[in-house]
Parts: sequence; structure tokens; C-alpha cells
Amino acid sequence: ALVVPNETDATDTVKVDVKLPDDHPIPSVTAEPVDGGWTAQVLRSPGTGYVSEIVWTGGRIKPGEELKFAVTVGPLPTDATELHFPTIQTYSDGTEVAWIEETPASGVEPEHPVPTLKLTAAPGGSTTSSTASPTTSTPASTSTSVAPVATTAKKDSNNVAVIAVIVVALLLLGGIGAFVRSRRARGPA
Repeated sequence: ALVVPNETDATDTVKVDVKLPDDHPIPSVTAEPVDGGWTAQVLRSPGTGYVSEIVWTGGRIKPGEELKFAVTVGPLPTDATELHFPTIQTYSDGTEVAWIEETPASGVEPEHPVPTLKLTAAPGGSTTSSTASPTTSTPASTSTSVAPVATTAKKDSNNVAVIAVIVVALLLLGGIGAFVRSRRARGPA
């Protein structure tokens, strides 16, 4: 479950656009229906057919509220240690917040850090999600929720943390689904 909060004081979130990594493509994404007029558009790269982004539009997340989006993705790449998911959050006044800045080697968090998913090898050699950064190390889970923060200075960082945790949940679900499908395909040992 994806949980997207709106931490502004006066404008609604009207669009969430998550770019999937093109250097480590993810072939399968399924977005479940969301109440409130939201529709998901899963876009594929014309050259490869891999999923390039997920765009949610048509609904509204009012200030101080949050909304859950359910998505299944997979399989996860086995040749990467982390994945970046540049994200654009659009508000009803046209303001866009671009979460696209990579954390430099110094470790100083930029103003709008790109959601990053760290990957580790799971038992049996497949890849699974481990932690999300840049704002915190958060254990992977299938559902996550972050309460809005009252101070303006922390609002943008919390949006990035929520988006990063959302991506972790998506990728974990996809990896589990791929593992289960591969086990079923092999049959009993």
C-alpha cells in the first residue's frame, strides 16, 4: 500500500508521478483502483516495453490528509544495490515539487532528495528490498503510513521519506510475487 500525504496548508495534491529506473527496468506493474476519482496510468518505454513511470491523477488529497494506493511490481533486478525513483508531486495551484536530487558523497541531504531504495540479496540469491533512504533507514513493509508534520521546514523531507517508503513497499511486493511465481513454476521439489 502506498501512502501519500499532503502536508501543505492550503493546496490539494492532484498528481503523483513516479519514474521507475531505466538503468534497471522493472517489467511488471499493476495499480489497483483507488477511491476518490484517482486513476493510475502505467506508462511503458516504447523501446523496451518496460514500465517507465506510474502517474496518478483525477483525485485530490486535501491538506493534512493522506491517501493509500495499492501497487504490485516486479521482479526486482539482481544486479543493483540501489534504485532511484525520481518523483514529481503536483499541487492544485500548479506547484510541483521535484524529488530528484542525489545525496552527494559528503552525505549532506539535499533539499529535494531522490527517493532511493537499497537492495540486498535474499536467501537463495534473489534480490529483496532492505531499506529506504535518504531521510531515514526504514524497514521494508507492505504497508506504511506517515503522519503529517506540523512544521513547514520538515514537510518536504517527510514527503520524500514517504515516497521512498512507498517505493520500498512496491518493490518488496513485486519481489515476493516473483519469488512465489518462480517456486510455483518449478513445481514440488
